[in-house]
Amino acid sequence: AAEYGRLQAERNEDASKAKLEEARDHLERARSHFERAVEQGVISNEDLLVLHCATLKLLGAPQEEYDAAFQRLRRNFPMMKLPALLEERPDPGQSSTNMATREP
Repeated sequence: AAEYGRLQAERNEDASKAKLEEARDHLERARSHFERAVEQGVISNEDLLVLHCATLKLLGAPQEEYDAAFQRLRRNFPMMKLPALLEERPDPGQSSTNMATREP
């Protein structure tokens, strides 16, 4: 029974890791899509800029990269009420959801 429980826990952990990798892959593809659009000059689409910032945040992108995307969003939509996810970027010392950190 103990062996069965251990094997089940390992399967669950493997399934969870696979789901995280799949989510990360989706986020990376979304990031590429958003960055291509911005590079082509699309800055008047509020949703695109918000989702770009959210994707960078979820991926744990470097602070400078997130800041540039966030400044672009605020410059083009200064009166917009920010979604909760973008209201505050956590301190680097705080634990947060970060899809870029992968445990072996």
